[in-house]
Amino acid sequence: MKHLIYCLTLLLFFSPSVVTACPGQDLSGSQINHDEMQLYSGISYSLVAGGGTDLGDCEELPGFGYILNTPDFTLDFNYTKPGIMDLEFRVVSNCDSVLLVNDSAGQWLWDDDSNETSKLSPKIRIPAAQAGLYDLWIGSRFGEHCDARLEIETFWASAQL
Repeated sequence: MKHLIYCLTLLLFFSPSVVTACPGQDLSGSQINHDEMQLYSGISYSLVAGGGTDLGDCEELPGFGYILNTPDFTLDFNYTKPGIMDLEFRVVSNCDSVLLVNDSAGQWLWDDDSNETSKLSPKIRIPAAQAGLYDLWIGSRFGEHCDARLEIETFWASAQL
């Protein structure tokens, strides 16, 4: 019996950890619904950036930083004429923030500091974006929590100009 308990303890201790803490494509956040023209003037949502999930522990996901396990927002992006506009997500925050997006095709996108209007803030632009669900995680680089604003805007696709 002692030997069985010892073996079970070793098995639990040395078993590969289950990556349940990492975000997946089957999760959804606070639902928001917009079409390309509603977003043409831009819209923003306030939130607190950060979370307890370390992207560095999530091998299948790009980037680094700390996010929530579930998305902050799930955008249901409706199009009257798909693919004629670029879709852009920007974050403005009081800390070094990161942005993780699972787009309508199931692709993972990540950014740290590309938002030129807000130092240390991310921006992701999806050319000729398609209709569908976009899951958005707004995190922080070093695990802190801070006030943030997600900005979503559409632009005429460069191929359409």
